[in-house]
This record gives sequence, structure tokens and C-alpha cells, in this order.
Amino acid sequence: MDNRYPEFYVERIEQFVVEYLEDLPPEHKAEYRLNGIDPDTNWKLEWSYTCEQDANDRCKANTEWLETFASKHGYKVSKIYRVRDQGGPREITRHASF
Repeated sequence: MDNRYPEFYVERIEQFVVEYLEDLPPEHKAEYRLNGIDPDTNWKLEWSYTCEQDANDRCKANTEWLETFASKHGYKVSKIYRVRDQGGPREITRHASF
């Protein structure tokens, strides 16, 4: 392993997070469930902000962009966005390969 690049790093997640939930096809949902993951509650972090208004603005912008893209290309919108207050900032350790 190349020691110039750390295997893990610490990321700061601010108080207000923009998350999304994907509407997956039934076969993908089944695969998630086989691996112990509930695909109907598996919200994923996309952005984090110190200011709630900034998070709400990003959430709205993401939703509008996705709806415009889907409409233009004939796709079904497959993501739902939300803002969640996690009570304060926190740090998480991530593996560098992700």
C-alpha cells in the first residue's frame, strides 16, 4: 500500500443535511433486503450545511433540476430529497476508497 495516501479520512458533517432516497426497482430492493438493508429507509447524505436555509435552498434546487431533467428526457423521477436537522455537526471516519 502507498503510505502517501491515508486509508481513512475524517469528514465533518454539518448540522443540516440534504439526503435523498431512491425509488429502486423491485429486484434491487430485494437484493438490498437480502443484505439486511431496508431500501425504503436507506436515506443517503448528499450535502451538509451550517445554515438551515442553505440546506432548504439546495434541496429545492436538486428537486427542481431532477424534475426538469426527467421531464426533458422522459424519465421517471427516482429520488426524493429532504432536509434533516441532525442536532449539531459531527465527524465521521470514511474509508478512502469510497
